[in-house]
Parts: sequence; C-alpha cells; structure tokens
Amino acid sequence: MSSKNISAPAEKIVNPESVGQTVYDTIIIGSGFGGSVAALRLCEAFQKVDRPKGAGKPVLLLERGKDWWGNLTGQPTTAPPFSNYRQPDGRAGWMMNLEPFGTPQSPPATYGQPENLGDATGNFNTMTTYAQRPIPVYPGLVETIVAYPPPPKVPVPDAPAPTPTMTTIVGAALGGTSHVYNTFFQKPSQLAFTLAFRDPEELDSYESVLLSYGELAQHYDTVEKMMEPKTIDDKDNMVTETVPVREKPVFTYALKRSPPYLSTRSFRKQVKKIEDAVRFGEVETPIKSVQLEYTKLALDWSVVCKEVEVKMLPSAIIGEMWYGMNSYSISKTPSEGQELLGVKKALDQNYLKKANDTGLLDIRCLSKVTNVYQDPSSFGSSPIYVVTVERIAPTDVANTAPLVYRAKNVIFSAGSMHTASMLLEYSNNPNPEAPDTKGLPALSKYVGKFWGQNGDVTGTQDLSIKTRPSDGGPGSTDASFYFVNDDTLNGITLPDDELEAAFNQSIDYMKANKSASFIRLMLYPAWFDEADNLQNTYNMSVCYQPAPGEFLVDPASEKSSGRKVYSLHYPNTPVEQPKLKKLGDVNVGVLDSVNALTTVLTTWGEVNASKEGESLIRRNGPLTYRGPLPALQSTRLHHARSLESWTANSVQEEFVVAYGITAHPLGGCVLGKACNEFGQVLAAEDGTEVPDVKKEVPDVKKAVPGLYVVDGSLIPGSTGAATPAWTIAAVAEYCMTKITENIVGTTQQ
Repeated sequence: MSSKNISAPAEKIVNPESVGQTVYDTIIIGSGFGGSVAALRLCEAFQKVDRPKGAGKPVLLLERGKDWWGNLTGQPTTAPPFSNYRQPDGRAGWMMNLEPFGTPQSPPATYGQPENLGDATGNFNTMTTYAQRPIPVYPGLVETIVAYPPPPKVPVPDAPAPTPTMTTIVGAALGGTSHVYNTFFQKPSQLAFTLAFRDPEELDSYESVLLSYGELAQHYDTVEKMMEPKTIDDKDNMVTETVPVREKPVFTYALKRSPPYLSTRSFRKQVKKIEDAVRFGEVETPIKSVQLEYTKLALDWSVVCKEVEVKMLPSAIIGEMWYGMNSYSISKTPSEGQELLGVKKALDQNYLKKANDTGLLDIRCLSKVTNVYQDPSSFGSSPIYVVTVERIAPTDVANTAPLVYRAKNVIFSAGSMHTASMLLEYSNNPNPEAPDTKGLPALSKYVGKFWGQNGDVTGTQDLSIKTRPSDGGPGSTDASFYFVNDDTLNGITLPDDELEAAFNQSIDYMKANKSASFIRLMLYPAWFDEADNLQNTYNMSVCYQPAPGEFLVDPASEKSSGRKVYSLHYPNTPVEQPKLKKLGDVNVGVLDSVNALTTVLTTWGEVNASKEGESLIRRNGPLTYRGPLPALQSTRLHHARSLESWTANSVQEEFVVAYGITAHPLGGCVLGKACNEFGQVLAAEDGTEVPDVKKEVPDVKKAVPGLYVVDGSLIPGSTGAATPAWTIAAVAEYCMTKITENIVGTTQQ
C-alpha cells in the first residue's frame, strides 16, 4: 500500500492551517516533563532559523489525555475540572470502571477500637483490601499499571497465579503526571546522583557512571527558574483571619502554623528529637546523621493561604492530590479574558504555555498513539515516520476515530511505563505497509531493560503525638537519614577522588547490610485517616540494584491478537530475607529500601515513644474511611471514653512498611545503554562484530535516524532518593541541547 493511499482517509494535510505542509518536522508523543521540555526547546530553535513563508507548524505534540484546564486548546474551563477522593467519578481514572485507589477496608467490629500496627512489613498489593468505587469509563487523570514477577524460564504445570509485585501510578493529561504528583521538587546530592546513575551492568564501578552531576548542574538551575518551586515557610506564605471577638480582630500568621499543617509541625518536632539523639549518642542506631528541611513544591502557595482563609475551595489543606487539585487562581489573558490556573504549577502553566506561545506547536489532546513505523518508500538514512492515532471522544470512548500523521523525527516522551513498551512493540511487529519487514529497525537489546521505581516504600506510624494526618497537603517537609557520611549535601560538590571514596563507602554499606545507605522520608496526607495520631510518609532511597525490572513480551496477548505486546515484570521483594545467592544479589526488588525504612522507624519509636505513665493519644481505629455515620460513631466512642477517663495506650510506637507501589517509574530506555548519551535510540548491534575492548576510544554505536527518547525512561531506576520531576526535566534539558542541533541544525540565528 502506498503512503499516499494510507493518508487519504485520515489527514493527508496534517496541519489544516497550512495546505502546503504534509509532513511535520517532529512529532512528540507525550507531554510530561520530558515532552514539555522537548516541545519548548524545539519551538525556540525553530524560531531562530529561516523557514519558508507560509510554512505550517513544524512540531506536533500528541497527548492521550485531556487539557484539563483548557487554556492551551482554546477551551478554558469555567469551573474546577477534577474529580476528588471523596466523590470519585470517571475523571479520576484513565479508561477504567473502578476508581484508581479506593480506601482500605477493615471489619466493622474494629470501628473505634485501638489498632495494633505491629511493626509489620508487607506487599501493598496483598496486605490490605481496598474498596474501589465504580466509575464510568472515561479518559480520566490517573492510570494504574500492575506488574508481576518474570515468568519462569520453564513453565510450571498448575502453578498458582503470580502475586503482583508492583503497582505503578502515572498521569494522563496535557502536562502528564504534573497534574497528579504532589508537586515536590527535590534535587539529589552529588553523591546520591552518582549512585543513581550507575551503569546497571557495572553497579560497583565509579568509572562506569552514565552521567555526571556536573553535566546536569546548569540544567537543574534552568528547570528551577521555569517551575519556581517554593517552600511552605517562604516569607510570603501568610494567612490573614478575622475574629470579631478578639481585641485585635484581624491577625496574620505563617501558613505553616495554621491548623491544617499540624502534621508538618509534629513531623519536624519528632525528627529534631531523633537528630539530637543521634548527635549526642543517646540512642543505639546505625543512623549517622539527619537532615530536616522544608521541601520545595511547584505549588501556588498563595492559593493554599486562601484555602485556609476560607476564600477558596479547599483542596490542598484537606489532602487532595492524586486525583487532581481543584483550587485555583484567576489570570487575565492577553485578550482581556480570564482563565483559571490550578494550584499546582503544572506544565501547562510554564513549559507548554511558552512552547504554545511561539506559534510553532500544534497540540492534539485525546490522541492515543497506536503505531509508529517507517514509511517504506522513504530513504533509510532519512526516513519518514508514520504515526497512527486513535482520536478519543470523551462522550463515546468505545468509538475512536483513526488518524495518521507523518514526521521526519519522532520523540518518545510517553513516560517510563509506555515509551519502552511502545518501542518494543513497534520494532517487533510487521510494518503495515510492508508486512515482510518490521515497523521500526531492530533496536538495541537494552530497550525495555533496567526499569526501577526510585526505591519507593511507604510508611504508616502510630505515634504518641497528635498529627491530623488527613490534612496539610500536598506536602511540606521531609527528612533524610544517613547511614554513611554524605559530604555533598546542600549543593556541595567533591573532587573526583573524594567522591569516588564516598561512592565506594555507600556501595560497601549496601552490599554488607542489604540496606540503602540513606533514605528520605516525605510527609504526605492520607485523606481517609480518622485517627488523630497516625503519620504517613512516602519514602525513597537508592537501592544497590535500582533497576531490576524489564519489559517482556506478553504471550497471552500475542496468542489472542497475533501481535507482540510488552508489559513490565518486576522481581519479588524477599522481605523474609532468605539467604541470597551472593553478596549484593541484584534480584531483591526493593528490599534495600524496606530495610532502611524499618531501621529509621524503629529508631523513631525508640526516641519519640511516650514513656510509661504518660498519657498517650488513643489509636482510634483502622486506616479506613467508612463514611459519615461510622465516623460519627467512632467520634462518639472517643469522647465517651475520654469522659470516662479510659486507660491511655502506653505501648511503644508501631509502624507498617509497605512496598510494591510507586508513583516514580524510571528506566526502560537508559542513557548510554538503549540510547546514546543524548537520548537518540540505538540500533541493534551486528552480532557478527566483536567489539575491540583494547581501544581507548570505543566505536560510536549506530543510532536510528530521527528516533529519540526524552522522558524518565532515560534514567536507570533512581533519581537519588529524591522525587524524579526535577531530574527528569533537567535530563530533558541536557538531551535537547544536542537533539535540537540534530533536528533544527546549528545555523540558528
């Protein structure tokens, strides 16, 4: 079939505004941090070159999700656009009939009773039953993807169904997961970064690190200027209230001291006690040092202040986060109109807005890519890529409209859960126009390998201090606990020899203790918690093997559809700690993080637990939201027992550590492995060639013309015990310095 025939029923003229353009210069698939950076830098580069008069827009951005606030697609919303935890509907989940998360369930007999957390450790996917409310199928915001262990090499007859090992949370929106995440913007230290970017095949080798901290430093600064993250304790974050019965009825105080952020103050008070106990040797623990800080958030804190002042719909202060946040500010448009800007400084407010303002970007939302292949009539050294799309109608999701686009270059920015699987699928299935060949050239054997989840584990603690755990979102503070010395904190950089020594010290600690050498605890709200003394933390570390996951072909899908489809597999985490095969065995899931967090929370309880005879806060029941009537009954029981002077709980503080869930997927198309050092996809190496390892300068690996990856897939499983957003954007900025030269040229004005 000719290329002309296939495009005729779809969109031969892919840019309706310009009848002369039939092929885009570049198509970007996905609009998360990677895709948004790519869109802006490409459009800026095209602004600096001479282009033919009347030429259409050179860059097309394809996004499967919605433009939720509508400001970049000419349909600005006039009301908050998102669903919420308390009343979920179709907007909560991407093409699913149950809400993504749900609430933990407990037997009715436990309502209002003390709960024994028991210092337990377990798989998130099996340890608790979650009630997920039904929702209409809709192109909503959150997608959850479940991974299982790799299948046995030899099938086992009558084997039980595998247990899920990882649930991954990703966003579907113009702006990607920037509408889902809790807006934490964290940058790793030089040591943490270096440990994160180890070569997955040379984990002990300092010399084999894939990317240096110095190469990314300036790009971190660029991203910070664009996103403008700030901490809750910024001097401008003040709340003004009026209380008529006071002598001075109008008073102003810091947001961090407001009632919703009791959990922030409680967390910091406890961490400071641990820090002092460690410093003065008052507790026996492997923790060497503690760093407590207010976290930078890409959040409009002025809107949060208005929430506290009851001038704005509450969202942040009541724990809303992953289903989107509905509080907003109002901004004037150049045409003197108004637009709503969400409290999250999502990418539609900065990178994407600036890219769109160039006039060189074509944005198509609700466009799900189904195939990418090379036009067989184009030249191999300068191929034309054909991108097929299903156009989604939100009111009729079962009936999609097929579209076809063409481009000289394709940038995959679909995120770590989709980019690798798409590349594997498209390069291992027939070309629709030339069935005797594959859709894409044979790609590097590393495509689909080295996936990780940032060392994520969660913690729930039963404390001896009031916390108000359901409020005070989407975050505010974090604390890092170190089992080795890190002299690169607070922006300090070490010379090469000292950094290598610190690197080796961390590696030795991880291998000897089956534990991460440091871990960061982030406080976050859990809206369904009714007890007033629970604390929830989301925690990250660098594991010895940060990226043990891999995308493999799904035999069942291949058998049913005749097409190879790829899905993520992730190893079990052996929390019982059986004897491992060797020191530093890589196939241990996220065990290093589990052990590090268990150590920290054990020390936490030893330092902070109330002593015998002191009055402790009653644990008011299971970690569930049971609706207004059970909640009211629980409250009545609590007050009745208080009046009766019931015996206070005086046991040691307890906790639960859960693994098997992440909002931070990374890897699958790693820099220097599946892609070159700037994100261009590498072709499969000729199996007959034997690399000359004696060469001081190795041969440059062959890259696929016009095929790039710019997203979290480039990162080998970890961003150094920090949330990935900042690092993903910085890596994207780094890659685009070269990619824009490749695509636009070096003759920019």
